[in-house]
Amino acid sequence: MKFPLLALPPAALALTALPLAVLAPAVLALAAPSAALAGGLEKSGQPVTLLFEKGDVVNLELAYGMPTVTGTDSLGNGSDDSAEDFLRYGGGVKMDFNEKWSAALIIDEPYGADLAYAPSDFAFGGAFADFHSIAATGLLRYRINGNFSLHGGLRLARFGGDAATEGAAYGPLSGYSFEGDDDWGLGLVVGAAYEIPEKALRIALTFSSAIDFELDSRETFPDAAGGRTVAGTTPISMPRSINLDFQTGIAPRTLLFGSMRWTNYEGWEVRAPGLAENFDAILASKDYNIWNYKLGIGHQFNAHWAGAAHVVYEPAIGKTLGPLNPTDGAFGLGAGASYTTDSGVRISGGVEYRRLGSSDIQGPLASADFRDNDALGIGLSITAPF
Repeated sequence: MKFPLLALPPAALALTALPLAVLAPAVLALAAPSAALAGGLEKSGQPVTLLFEKGDVVNLELAYGMPTVTGTDSLGNGSDDSAEDFLRYGGGVKMDFNEKWSAALIIDEPYGADLAYAPSDFAFGGAFADFHSIAATGLLRYRINGNFSLHGGLRLARFGGDAATEGAAYGPLSGYSFEGDDDWGLGLVVGAAYEIPEKALRIALTFSSAIDFELDSRETFPDAAGGRTVAGTTPISMPRSINLDFQTGIAPRTLLFGSMRWTNYEGWEVRAPGLAENFDAILASKDYNIWNYKLGIGHQFNAHWAGAAHVVYEPAIGKTLGPLNPTDGAFGLGAGASYTTDSGVRISGGVEYRRLGSSDIQGPLASADFRDNDALGIGLSITAPF
């Protein structure tokens, strides 16, 4: 396999503000946002839980992440904090048409990366990746009966970004840069749910297809590698995934909830034409799948206040990774609270702390290791009936 110049982050560097659980209104009125930090290039985890809210509602979510990621290269030089603070947003609208049919439009940032090493003596000093996205997911839900329902729709996404390789670890390719113009792609979402309303039980399984993009790209090579600019098209296919969400009442006004997400990054790669054709190299690649888990408990204290706590876990890959993979796996704890007004407006807040797994990264001419890193996130969610 060709050596990837940049292998984008597999671990906890993307903040979400997803609801802790989608709760049966008769049991809890809680949607406190967590400050979860998701794996891969994913930021939001592509949620569809808004579709299961009761009634016609509009939702807005904001979250702010504060990761701290530092390391030491094989020459003994330390890096700065390579993961910058970032803001994530999302939201949507959900409507019931009748007892059988409902729909939702969800806006989120499904993919992204914001990692950079400041220019320094660090072997990867100056290398960065800045990728961004926005997506609109339109969903329909059909209730077959009181227990079973089907849901599905389309996800329209826009994706693009820039990257550069800098530092002694890259040898003659130090100074290479990649610019990829935004492109639109379309994906499919399908799923099913089983519910027992009187027990606040719901199990929902959702499949999201891969989404293909064709980025108009410009690659600039340093003098040591030819000193020219190559214009072309870089295909990127963001991977398919499966979300499993569940909740169930376990005591009066108390809910157990959780989720599991699988993302199929195995075989994923970014082939920029200038690198591929002139250096037989690829810009980024992955050869593994990513799993994320969450488990928590929520409790309604009275008609207005509810709270919840949860744990999150992302297993480590356990491999030597690429230069922009400064963490591998994570374990975190979070807590949130929710206040519902007499008019039904729900205001939720949450905080989450994650311990980020250690990572060894390898460049063409040098390596580095990252240890004892962490991240803190806060989130706010407002859901209102209309």
